[in-house]
Amino acid sequence: MRGDDAPDPETAAAAAPPTAGSRSPLAPVAHIPSPPFWGTRVTTGIGLEEVWALLNRPALVKGRWGYTRAGLDAQRYADLQREEVEPALARLRAGALSDGWLRPAAIHGWFPCAADGDELLVWASPDDARPRWRFPFPRQLETPGRCLTDYVRPPTPAGGADDVLGAMVVTVGEEATARCADLLRSDDYREYLLAHGFAVETAEALAEYQHRQLRRELGVDGDDAADPADLVKGRYRGRRFSFGYPACPDLEHQRLLGEMLGWERIGIRLSEECQLEPEQSTSALVFHHPGAEYFSI
Repeated sequence: MRGDDAPDPETAAAAAPPTAGSRSPLAPVAHIPSPPFWGTRVTTGIGLEEVWALLNRPALVKGRWGYTRAGLDAQRYADLQREEVEPALARLRAGALSDGWLRPAAIHGWFPCAADGDELLVWASPDDARPRWRFPFPRQLETPGRCLTDYVRPPTPAGGADDVLGAMVVTVGEEATARCADLLRSDDYREYLLAHGFAVETAEALAEYQHRQLRRELGVDGDDAADPADLVKGRYRGRRFSFGYPACPDLEHQRLLGEMLGWERIGIRLSEECQLEPEQSTSALVFHHPGAEYFSI
């Protein structure tokens, strides 16, 4: 019999911090969408104009190039945009189209998966009896106690995969790295800053472009915002997570992702620190759960 001062068991359970292996209250998806294929595909010949439609201009202009409004009134900042920013952007776009120093390429794939506590299990194909890759992820100790595995259904009663995981890697190619290195060696620091920032943000736009392609393939793009500027803000279903960020901090897992995707086919390799090379490249695991959001640990 519980005393008057004893906490209610249900209240205590709700207030207790999550522990490793527990799930947050997020419910699994009731209906799992079907991918058009299992395994991976390489995509080349992607049009740069299509990619640039998803370019994050504030991240490029303010973040990479440093053109902020600090100390400027609205008119002076508009003049700066017209006189310096727009001509630089137009010149870089024209040069990339004519010289081919940005060469978008991507690999993406679909894999059966399941969540075993805080560990993501990934099968190479539906015909495999056992998972080939395992990704352990950290869980938030504070409410709501998120872990990436909360976005994936648990195994079937027989221990098999019961969900689908997307994976992707994109790059704008080795020529971008070489061009930036040449500018740096020639002490052309301003042009280096412009070209490097433009190449990095083009790679990020390419990741947005490829993620949209994955949502379309899976048939979950109905929630996509109509305006590309809103897509850049993440107004769509699901999320992609790159290793090294809070929810999946272990860069060593890039090695497993490289095995899954076979990214050497588009010239991507890993440094000793498990960073992608060429630099203007990015990889991710893609979760389709409509409740997927970014979080910190």
